[in-house]
Formats: sequence, C-alpha cells, structure tokens
Amino acid sequence: MNAMVEELKELTFIHLQDALLCANCELIASQTYDGACPACGSKALMSVSRLLGGTVMPEGGSVQPAGAAREQPTTGRFFHKSHLFSHNPSRN
Repeated sequence: MNAMVEELKELTFIHLQDALLCANCELIASQTYDGACPACGSKALMSVSRLLGGTVMPEGGSVQPAGAAREQPTTGRFFHKSHLFSHNPSRN
C-alpha cells in the first residue's frame, strides 16, 4: 500500500448531519452516550449541520436565489438592534 492509503486508513469520516459539537470541550463526535458528550459528559451538544445553516445534501436542502426571503424560525425572540445597545449621545 502506498503512504496515502495508509494515512487514509487512520481517518474517520462522518456525515455532516451526524456531527455533534460539544460546547464544553469543543470535540466533534458522531454519537453520544446517553445524550452526553463522549469525551467530557456535557449535555451541551449542538448539531454542526444546523450551526452551518443546514444540510448541504440535495434532498435535504434547497438553493435560494440571492435576496430571497428567508424562513424565520418558529421559536425564539427577535429584537431590533436598538434594543440591544443603548446609545445616549449626551453621555461621554
């Protein structure tokens, strides 16, 4: 076997949809143990696919033209940026 094949044998590939990022230890894993990170045991797991904006697989996503309206999440709160930062020009 050539060196490239030997190197590839040591790699592990996982589907993007299966990748989970632990917010505690920053490990990416493809499976959990009782819903917890396999490295540190934290329950603070995030889907890498969702963090990146969804799947890149054709059957799971769709391409939208630039400027198309984006679907808003069904849960959550939205704030105008003026509510996040108070600006008072009279204070220095």
